[in-house]
Amino acid sequence: MLAQEYMGFSLIYFIGIVLSWVILFIRSSESPRWAKLLLAYCTLYIGFIYFGRLGYYPDFINKLQFPRAVPFIALVLPFCFAAFLQAAFSGARSRMFYTILIAVLAIGTTESIEIASQYTAQPISQIHDPVAEFFSDKEVPKGSIYIKEVPSASYFGKPGLRFVTSYNRFPNPYPVRFNALMKTDVSYTGVTNRQIELIKDYSLVIGVEYLFTPKLSPLVDGLTQQGGVDSKPTFEVVGEVQPEKETISVLRNREDVALAYAFEARDTEQLLRFNELPKSSAKAASFKAWDEEMSRFAQEIREKKLLKPIPVRFEWPDTIVLDTSTGALEGLEDPNIIVMQSYDHGWTVKNMNDISIAPTNLRFMYLKPTNESFKNADQVVLQNHWPLWHWPIQSTGLVMVILTGIYVALSQKSKELEEVV
Repeated sequence: MLAQEYMGFSLIYFIGIVLSWVILFIRSSESPRWAKLLLAYCTLYIGFIYFGRLGYYPDFINKLQFPRAVPFIALVLPFCFAAFLQAAFSGARSRMFYTILIAVLAIGTTESIEIASQYTAQPISQIHDPVAEFFSDKEVPKGSIYIKEVPSASYFGKPGLRFVTSYNRFPNPYPVRFNALMKTDVSYTGVTNRQIELIKDYSLVIGVEYLFTPKLSPLVDGLTQQGGVDSKPTFEVVGEVQPEKETISVLRNREDVALAYAFEARDTEQLLRFNELPKSSAKAASFKAWDEEMSRFAQEIREKKLLKPIPVRFEWPDTIVLDTSTGALEGLEDPNIIVMQSYDHGWTVKNMNDISIAPTNLRFMYLKPTNESFKNADQVVLQNHWPLWHWPIQSTGLVMVILTGIYVALSQKSKELEEVV
């Protein structure tokens, strides 16, 4: 069972790591050499992930996405545990010891079966996903979708569905912050008005069109209530899905969401900010600055004075197409564009040569032409390119594992030859 507070591992893994190091110091000579190397490698890697989550590394290291190796580490660590347990018990010759060991294993097996019978879900012939079921007879929405269980929704859903955690928003804190705002374990504490307003603001700015949340969650009532006498609710319940035992309410954003806007160049200073906001890390534990800026920009969108929406199309795997032929640029003398997707240095304008791309303080992409290029094109095509150093560095972990395996095998073969001689 994986747990987020344990960096994707479970508590038993960390207990096993501590015991393995204790056994290594007590019975170092009986411990296999390969197990020692593998334990040191896994421990250092876990420490590297831990300090990375605290925000101690520069951005170019975070872009390597090293936490993705957690499943691999989780697979190889049990081999270490088995090797060190064998080293610890190899010298035991007492029948009493084996009797106690068998008794403990029998009790552990019995408890495991009982726990699995009580708390593990029964096998089913097929998985019913709320997102896939709801959109089975509907068109793919133009905005993104929030649901807690993204993996199953993205797997069983229609091609083209986008989620709050979709790749173009990595590595900005929007998914983390939005998930925290949408937490469903608030049945007893309720939700605050500030939390509801922030959900509305984030949804509008980053283009969240549908929310899938448990029917009994207080978020349903909080988001579908009227904000005033003359105002309508921001969200409306458009359906319910009951994939298993829990009923899921489907909420649709009544505000017009867009993932790109055009505006006059002279309004840039009023609309956009370029000062860097601190991310929630060891240096800044609060999202307050992001929340305030999101609320400010959401208000600019709602006023509909300076920003004109532009239709956006995503083309797999690395392209964003802005459709400027729909009249979004009409009436603008010197149009600039902001794309509500994460900026990085790999983004370029594929079909134009005189467009600069810069990040705003919310890490959105600000497109500024040096002439009237936007007016002369029916679309603006953005394409992302991985840096040249990405794949060589990504492969170093696998190369190190292979080299370690070859070294261990050669060392073992050399030892066997020495014993023969």
